[in-house]
Amino acid sequence: MDDIAIIARVDRAYPELLARIPDAPERLYVRGAVAALFGAPAIAIVGTRAMTRYGESVTKMLVHPLAAAGAVIVSGLALGIDAVAHQAALDAGGITVAVLGSGVDKDSVGPRLNANLAERIIKSGGALVSEYPPGTGGQAYHFPQRNRIIAGLSRATIVIEAPEKSGALITAKQALEYNREVLAVPGPITGSSSTGSNRLISRGAAVVTCLEDVLAACGLDLTDTLAGGPKGPPPSSASHSGGRPSGRPMFTNEEAAVLDYIRKEPLSIDELIEASGLTSSAVFAIVTHLEIRGLLERSGGRFSLINAGQKVDRPTEARLF
Repeated sequence: MDDIAIIARVDRAYPELLARIPDAPERLYVRGAVAALFGAPAIAIVGTRAMTRYGESVTKMLVHPLAAAGAVIVSGLALGIDAVAHQAALDAGGITVAVLGSGVDKDSVGPRLNANLAERIIKSGGALVSEYPPGTGGQAYHFPQRNRIIAGLSRATIVIEAPEKSGALITAKQALEYNREVLAVPGPITGSSSTGSNRLISRGAAVVTCLEDVLAACGLDLTDTLAGGPKGPPPSSASHSGGRPSGRPMFTNEEAAVLDYIRKEPLSIDELIEASGLTSSAVFAIVTHLEIRGLLERSGGRFSLINAGQKVDRPTEARLF
């Protein structure tokens, strides 16, 4: 039988942030590490099941350093953005929590395509959480209810990619009602995959174009390290000088490489793919991100640096929290 903890709202073990919301569940069923619900800052990552390559790349770009630095990544184990967020956190050696619209026992976890991912979450020190008892299958009406727990557990909710009527927008609405931070990643206006997240931005959600945007919106201090937190391969956006920002923008190794190539001469997407050896989706995500940050400009299908003399800081092993 699965080892499942039951935490009542009146128990001291009930997550403090979740207890503050007016419609907090009376009890939680937790399989995995109950400790994952406490201590470290929790950031919710939500988005569409029908993600694009852009959404996948941006999710990895944001989640990997957050999880490596010690943030707990909270999502819903759904296909698409949710699953990529959980996987990116695990790949970073971090902790992630999946909030389900079903029971947390092995027979109830869904979607079945993510059953192995659910077990990886548990084995890596994370947890599966639900208000539904073991043996409860996922029903359509469970998931909007589930979303309030995602928002309630988290200091902030980041909407990566969401069309109109996406369930991710329900989570964002609930986060706002709970006075939590809501952030959204801008997406292309040529399709429908980001119409919902773009609308959130037009209505006042904080814009996320880089890791620093998340830290600033959430009030997270680069010098506040978490003793014993997870370590992961990707570095943080802090300098060697005590973990404080250097005053220059920080880039991932891939971003820095792309900038180095473009510094020599303006290049097209195809030329960047050939020079860097990165996939087309990765290069597209990187140049889009750098354009949003005001570092690149596009002319005649080629990208060039706006400030060619800017020094590129590559990441270090400093931790964010």
